[in-house]
Amino acid sequence: MLHAGLALEPLSGALAAGNAVVLKPSELAPSTAALLAANIPRYLDAEAVKVVLGAAEVGQELMEHRWDKVLFTGGARVGRIIMTKAAKHLTPVALELGSKCPCIVDWLDSKRDSQVAVNRIIGAKWSTCAGQACIAIDYILVEEQFAPILIELLKSTLERRQQARDAAARLPL
Repeated sequence: MLHAGLALEPLSGALAAGNAVVLKPSELAPSTAALLAANIPRYLDAEAVKVVLGAAEVGQELMEHRWDKVLFTGGARVGRIIMTKAAKHLTPVALELGSKCPCIVDWLDSKRDSQVAVNRIIGAKWSTCAGQACIAIDYILVEEQFAPILIELLKSTLERRQQARDAAARLPL
């Protein structure tokens, strides 16, 4: 369902700003694309939002037309194609291509604040679907003096969470 969020978040902003939208979900997430195609017309004005399904060729055909703005989430290779085609009409483009996303830890103060930081790092990296998100933490940059503390807290917190999951898995349904 992560892909649905990536489609719906910019859609909601565009509609709130008074725009009509053509939404072309990724063909690489066919179940999500089908869900969006089936439900968007049920809940949103068909004159305001059109969902177009299809493979890359459909996306390329859409890019032959004039648009007020193009929002694209995906990889760098297709992002280059989108940008090149949009340049033909001088269409502004917002590309969300995913990248390497650091977490910067430059201070660990109290034990409580350190645990809060570790919980947030773990949540941002390993919570439901977070590891698939383009903005998930890929690496941590930490002040050398705090590295041993951070590493130990990460290890112990992950071990506790794994033990809790194992215990929950043993419970009868």
